[in-house]
Amino acid sequence: MCIFNFFWTRPCPHCRRVRPFIESLPTQYPWLALHSHDLSQDMAAGLRYARMAEALGESARAVPALLFCGRMLI
Repeated sequence: MCIFNFFWTRPCPHCRRVRPFIESLPTQYPWLALHSHDLSQDMAAGLRYARMAEALGESARAVPALLFCGRMLI
């Protein structure tokens, strides 16, 4: 099982564009578990994003962001 943490916000145009694709991935790949975090609605998600990014030697600087398998993609 691979866990994808997807961090996004509602006002972000890039997030709106990629969100349907990202959220459809688990249907195509059953071994993938998606945790979708709306930073604009969940304050705890912002702290989670910062902690997870820091653990990878990164900073929570932009969205959309994917954290998975010890990597961070923005």
